[in-house]
Amino acid sequence: MKISENYINSKKHIKTKSYITLVKSSLLSLVICFCGTVLANDKLELDQAFSKFSKHIKAGELKVGLPYGQKVYQLSQKLFDDSHPSRIAAAENYGFILKQLGKSSEAEVVFLDLLKQKENKFGHYAKELITVLADLSELALTEDTTTRYRQRYEKLYLRHHSSEFVSQLTSTNLKTDPFAGEVKARLIKRLDADIKVHETPHWTLLMVGSSNKYATETGEMLEKIYKSMLSFRIALDIPPPKLKQKMVAVYFETFEQNRSFNRQKIKKYKSGMVDVASSYSNRQVFLSRSTSISMPKWYPSAYLPLNLSKKADAPPQWQVIQATGRYITWNSGLARKTQGKSPWLYWALFSSFFHSDSSKEFGPHTDNYASGSIEQIKKTIAKHSAPSVRIIVAPTDSWRQEGKRTTQFDPVLLRYMYTYYPEQLAKFFIDSSSMNTNGKNPTLRARFEDAFGDIEQHEAPFSKFLQALIKDADIKLKT
Repeated sequence: MKISENYINSKKHIKTKSYITLVKSSLLSLVICFCGTVLANDKLELDQAFSKFSKHIKAGELKVGLPYGQKVYQLSQKLFDDSHPSRIAAAENYGFILKQLGKSSEAEVVFLDLLKQKENKFGHYAKELITVLADLSELALTEDTTTRYRQRYEKLYLRHHSSEFVSQLTSTNLKTDPFAGEVKARLIKRLDADIKVHETPHWTLLMVGSSNKYATETGEMLEKIYKSMLSFRIALDIPPPKLKQKMVAVYFETFEQNRSFNRQKIKKYKSGMVDVASSYSNRQVFLSRSTSISMPKWYPSAYLPLNLSKKADAPPQWQVIQATGRYITWNSGLARKTQGKSPWLYWALFSSFFHSDSSKEFGPHTDNYASGSIEQIKKTIAKHSAPSVRIIVAPTDSWRQEGKRTTQFDPVLLRYMYTYYPEQLAKFFIDSSSMNTNGKNPTLRARFEDAFGDIEQHEAPFSKFLQALIKDADIKLKT
């Protein structure tokens, strides 16, 4: 069941007033920007109609003002292009009055016209559509029609206000996973260092030696990463699993200490299985059959291993974000469904959480991205030109042999898909683990096209999206 069904419709999780309060009033404004072809008498007629409409609405005389609102709306259709500000304002005013007067069928026609204008101007998933969809969902229409409008409104509201729902999925009374005690005992036995325990609402941090001085800072960082990842899943309407116990992280003093400890056998696992992060309910991950925690480079362990930078003057933020993102998405089931299936999506999932402002929410569903990453992309484009979507999805041997990189473009492609194809992206995450059926082994391009359509149709829009992102990053770096 989708989040929009679980958490908005169910009073058990969210009270209606807690997720939205619409305070709608007539706009009583019109952006009058006439082009040269508008005749003087047309302008005069519009001005007069709007003046009378505004006068009656301010006096609370909705019925008297209605014909003038209709006149303004009809003239706006004649005088302005679709999506023109005056055209939109006229439709909003007229539709609102019709709704207030209980003329639901007539209001629906106007609001659908308004919806089309806003879709053309802002996009199918833009936040500017929320109010008109809310209006449509409140009209007295057939149950099926009202439900259809309401569901789209709720999903769009979730998409643009996902952070409001994170608190309903977090916990304040989680217990420490017993596994943390086992790891601590092994650390004490194997390492000649003092081990301190630092607790946060969702993490148990085992701080080795000098790393303890960064316990508070690291704990806050891990909490922000976890909450931002919850928000991303909510925005995509993919329900995240609930934690049963706290997640476990170990902060080593050096990478060598980290690697040495992880090579040692910690615990025997029957048939190579472990309830990783027993913290997550109903989640299991394969560990190596050697009964050791030592695993392939990309494979997350049963706890989150971190280590200080060489200078040991601060936690290495990017390393913490990437490692934590990998650990959470893998153990919660999201990344495991893409690993080995579509590499671009797997790597994009972690690197999309790099950001510029740690005081704000971050992730591919926000505009808080790492401007430095975009600077690196600019250098790559200047040297090699930007790779096509086809190359990002399925890099060719010749591309690799020339030493060109595509991974830095992966998070941009993820942002593009989230912006324009969020429903397909969510389905791709969910379905990717079952794409290989009946003995078939589709190519990376075929997997992509099954989800998002012909890859060639994305080339020009993606290039435009990339250039807009670069321009936006340039502006941010200057301010």
